[in-house]
Amino acid sequence: IEEMASYVKKNFAYKYIAITDHSKSSRIANGMDEKQILKQLKEFERVNKKLGEDFIKAGMEVDILADGSLDIADEVLAQLDWVVASIHSGFTKDNTDRMISACKNKYVSCIGHPSGRLIGARETYKFAINEILEAAKASNTVLEINAQPQRMDLNDELVMLAREKKVKLVINTDSHSYDNLSYMKLGVFIARRAWCTANDILNTKPWHEIASFRKKLSRQMI
Repeated sequence: IEEMASYVKKNFAYKYIAITDHSKSSRIANGMDEKQILKQLKEFERVNKKLGEDFIKAGMEVDILADGSLDIADEVLAQLDWVVASIHSGFTKDNTDRMISACKNKYVSCIGHPSGRLIGARETYKFAINEILEAAKASNTVLEINAQPQRMDLNDELVMLAREKKVKLVINTDSHSYDNLSYMKLGVFIARRAWCTANDILNTKPWHEIASFRKKLSRQMI
């Protein structure tokens, strides 16, 4: 974690980063359970103290299970700065209800790679984008532009639709190595094709504005 933070500070002008490891259901990605997450939180604190600033934001990419619940307990999610909820199973089903259910969880900040596509390998699963956008707007949940080249999810057409519906977005690199951090440019290109401005992309903002946005997560839908 300290090495990652040092690399980013040296090579990018970012004011913060969010580290969002996979949760326990993603076994292929060595997903973390609640005990491991709490241990990682202590390491984030140690590194930030050494850096002399609150540079690393504590995050997690949690799995949305088949019934729409999340695979990490709420009392642990409540301690995180940023929670991405994503689908990594059930690709042959209509996953609208699963994502709407995740939007209703007050600790979920963002829906990750909403369409589930892998370019050249997997088509999008079925989902009702307008229903998800309505749920995201009502619950103040952000949708992700995943800039990983095999995903690019949301695509530009869906990003434009989200922008028109006034749903906020974030651009994430889905980095699994230092080289992947350069994918941010691809995400910016997707946003530009959808006519987004910096005001549409939440992680163009200073962290205190993001934190303020997240405080609105105890919404009328809950």
